[in-house]
Amino acid sequence: MMNNAEKLAYSMFQMGDRVLVGLSGGADSVALLCLLNSLKEALSLTVYACHINHGIRGEEAKRDELFCKELCEKMGIEFFCERISVPEIASRRKCSEETAGREERYRIFQELAKKKGAKIATAHNRDDLAETVIFNIIRGSSAKGVVSLKPIRENIYRPLLDTSRKEIEEYLEKIGQCFVEDSTNSKEIYTRNKIRHNIIPILKEINPKALEHIARFSKTLREDCSYLDKKAKEVYQKTYEDGALSDELLRFDAALVTRVLALFLEQHGAEVSYDNIKSLKDILSSSGKVNLSGNVLFQKRGHKLFKITEEENIERTRLSEGSFKFGKVKITLSFVDLKGKKDYNKFYGVLRLDADKISGDICLRSREEGDKFRPKGRPSKTLKKFFNEQKIPAEKRPIVPIIEDEKGIVAVLPYAIDERLAPDDMTKRLLIIETDMRTEE
Repeated sequence: MMNNAEKLAYSMFQMGDRVLVGLSGGADSVALLCLLNSLKEALSLTVYACHINHGIRGEEAKRDELFCKELCEKMGIEFFCERISVPEIASRRKCSEETAGREERYRIFQELAKKKGAKIATAHNRDDLAETVIFNIIRGSSAKGVVSLKPIRENIYRPLLDTSRKEIEEYLEKIGQCFVEDSTNSKEIYTRNKIRHNIIPILKEINPKALEHIARFSKTLREDCSYLDKKAKEVYQKTYEDGALSDELLRFDAALVTRVLALFLEQHGAEVSYDNIKSLKDILSSSGKVNLSGNVLFQKRGHKLFKITEEENIERTRLSEGSFKFGKVKITLSFVDLKGKKDYNKFYGVLRLDADKISGDICLRSREEGDKFRPKGRPSKTLKKFFNEQKIPAEKRPIVPIIEDEKGIVAVLPYAIDERLAPDDMTKRLLIIETDMRTEE
């Protein structure tokens, strides 16, 4: 009875730890508080409790708050209470009350834990774990999402995760500790309650040890995911560079490809979902661009996959004399006849090149895989090496404007022209390139 919880607690907490318990007043959180209170002396713990009044159940919520306050006074535990209005928050955020309540609870717990220098302890148990696994499978989560409820996640600790709800209630009965019942737990207005009251009883009818087996499955799957995540990070380091992901990734196993694409989405602030991962995999194996949910754009250029902005999302553009826009960068081209005077050095602060050395049409484009050029007065090099020398951040490189003619790169704006087009004493006509990098409102 609660042996697993006590073992977990001893493995989780160290001598002198400060622990903040999320206390609702229900059986689970009360049992957790009692357990940690019983271990205070042995582990020299400082235990705090925080109760959240969600502003939903009126007088019943006030009853719960008072119960938690009096319980903590009885135990000599410092008590904190926050009152919020979950319905208002859910309406403002356009999400369910279930989601709004969870997000606010963790926000408040984290803020208070930071002030107190404490770890956070929540009362999730084996039954909650089974419900979460089922819930996440139903909503289409990946394997990683299915096992999202872990004994330790960052600074959140769950000592009861290997303990059943039945064992918790037996423990409270043994020590003579009462608790309060949340009336919403019996209402099937929330998805988890539907799982708890309908699906779980059927599973137990099929196999009385169903929840124990789901917990074991979750643990095994969590271990598998941990190993695959470690390998995926190794592959990511091999295939991700300068803000881009190489299609070399597709050489690896499908399980690793999926995880690397998830890391890539996270890196660029995009939603990690099955559909988004599939979309990236599709264009990585072919070409093109895709607008993912959340209006996040990605494009494959050469052998690399980049995140792009609306401003970058332009096709190769043929240039002539005049002004052009590359995203929010303004580029002005003008031809100057020197009329025999070798005075091209008077044009400062702009790129100038010999117009008569241009081969065919000139075009504006983004960088491409394998780009090379020879900066004036310097050896030939890859564009990647040039960017490194110029200390251009990886996220800015896809929007550096490139001008080329039929023979190759003419200029990298606003940094350098190619040696091939450098003016000399024989130059009769200049092409002047002015670049305004200022962001326009």
